[in-house]
Amino acid sequence: MSAYNTRTSFSCVNCHMKQKHKNDEGEEAPSETNLMADDQQFERFSHQYVVNAGLCDLLFNNFEVEHHLCEGCTDCSIDLIKLLILNTEHEVEDYTEYLNKLNFEQSDETLDELEAELAKLQQEEKKLEEDIGEFNEEKRTSRESIAEKEALERKRKLHEARELSKLAMNEDEISSLQLRLLNATLWLKTVQDTNVFSACFKICDEGTVGVINNFSLDHSLREINAAWGQAALLLTSLAKLIGLEFEKYRIVAYASRSHLVVLEDGQMLPLFNLNGCAFKSKDKSFDAAMVAFLELMQQLEVRIKSIDATVLMPYEIKGGVLEDKYGQSYSIRKEFNSEEGWQKALKYMLRNLQCYLCFVSVFLTEDTHK
Repeated sequence: MSAYNTRTSFSCVNCHMKQKHKNDEGEEAPSETNLMADDQQFERFSHQYVVNAGLCDLLFNNFEVEHHLCEGCTDCSIDLIKLLILNTEHEVEDYTEYLNKLNFEQSDETLDELEAELAKLQQEEKKLEEDIGEFNEEKRTSRESIAEKEALERKRKLHEARELSKLAMNEDEISSLQLRLLNATLWLKTVQDTNVFSACFKICDEGTVGVINNFSLDHSLREINAAWGQAALLLTSLAKLIGLEFEKYRIVAYASRSHLVVLEDGQMLPLFNLNGCAFKSKDKSFDAAMVAFLELMQQLEVRIKSIDATVLMPYEIKGGVLEDKYGQSYSIRKEFNSEEGWQKALKYMLRNLQCYLCFVSVFLTEDTHK
């Protein structure tokens, strides 16, 4: 190869490829580009991205061209420039059309109308600002009102809770009082229906022996004396309830030492016995006291029949004798009497006392209801 045909080779400033030159005969001179491509083995897509980025920088004057571009990069640059020129021409046409439109619209409206519209808009803006101020003031007032209402609501709820608590306490107290009233009413009814004498004096039989308040008239001497004391107390109480004052005798109810006092001379007739067996005792004053006791029972019976003539007693009292409906007589004296007969007489005496007790209980109940 002669010196005339020698060409200086340059690398493309964009793709860094060696430029291809033709010799005088029109043949392409050997290029080192293929050798570089074979040696470096660039990746196709990555290299293309680098090339496109370089062309864009070149178009927007981000760097200066120090050497000539290769043919491929030059063709790409020309195509991009043509595309940019075409887009710019379209934009110019659009802007020109929009400018003409604006000029046409401006020619239709006078400046005075625009100023009037501007003033109107400014007034509307001012009014809107005033409305906004009023709205903000109303909003602030509403918030204060809401806060006051919430405070009042909290106070109301607190007051309501306190009142409900008081109401619950009052209801509990009322319920308690109602229960107490009901209990008191039941107790009052029980007391009204309960006869004191029936509760205090219990008279029953144990075979042929009479018993009053668990004191028998057939056992030990001490028990017999106590039974006579209970009978004396019962007869005295019944007489007081119906307003009877005994004649000839006065009862002194003194437990096991109960006795009768003769009103005429003050003599004491004992309803107790201190000498061994009560039946075998020869103390005639004891017999006299028992006969006098039957006489007082007869006075009480007369008083009861004066109140209610229909009352019938199981045994009729005649002196110191009790007589049943069959005409059988039972003397209360120990003298000229058997022990069995005496026990029957004492038992029948207690039965009459029991009848007196029932009558007075009914009499007291009716008088209480009246």
